[in-house]
Amino acid sequence: MKAMPNQSIAMLFLCAGASRRMGRSKALLPWQASTILGHHWNLFQSLEKYDPWIVTQKNDEPLVAELERVGWPDAHRVMNPLAPEGDMMDSIRYGVSACLKHDYTAIGIALIDQPLIDHSTFQILADSVRRYPDSILQPAMQGRRGHPVLLPRSIAEQLVSSNAETLKTFLSENERIRASIEVDDSGILTDLDTPHAYQTHAPQLT
Repeated sequence: MKAMPNQSIAMLFLCAGASRRMGRSKALLPWQASTILGHHWNLFQSLEKYDPWIVTQKNDEPLVAELERVGWPDAHRVMNPLAPEGDMMDSIRYGVSACLKHDYTAIGIALIDQPLIDHSTFQILADSVRRYPDSILQPAMQGRRGHPVLLPRSIAEQLVSSNAETLKTFLSENERIRASIEVDDSGILTDLDTPHAYQTHAPQLT
């Protein structure tokens, strides 16, 4: 899969955490006829303007096996050497730094445990990158912001060197260039980060 040369977006999935609330790897949970990770990979095969990337922890052999199974390119995998003991911002910085070595217009930050986001939301966000090239973009439903977050390249560069301890803090510091893109998609607000959340939503789609 190749992104369009005139507008390319790296979508960075964070998958280096310990999944303590779930008690097992969220990426490897069954989803439809695949796994949550496989679902994301398959979805992005039909999104021409995006390249999917993933941040992992070291020595995660089951996850590596699943990445190999679905065909996720090794060049688009970033290992966070501080995980799982570090925090999410470590993974974001490692991942964004790797993406910035390539000629992307924008870099998105996505959560691996949000497989309910609709295909159309990613299309809307890609169109919005062209309309608002200098803005941080977040999808919103009825005024509630969700994920993924899309950073223009210049802002992604600032994030890497920022002292912000969390993504939320960094976004707050850049509120003046933050734009909410209204979508009709509750998936942007739905994290499957506990067994209850997963069991609530998975039966509807499997």
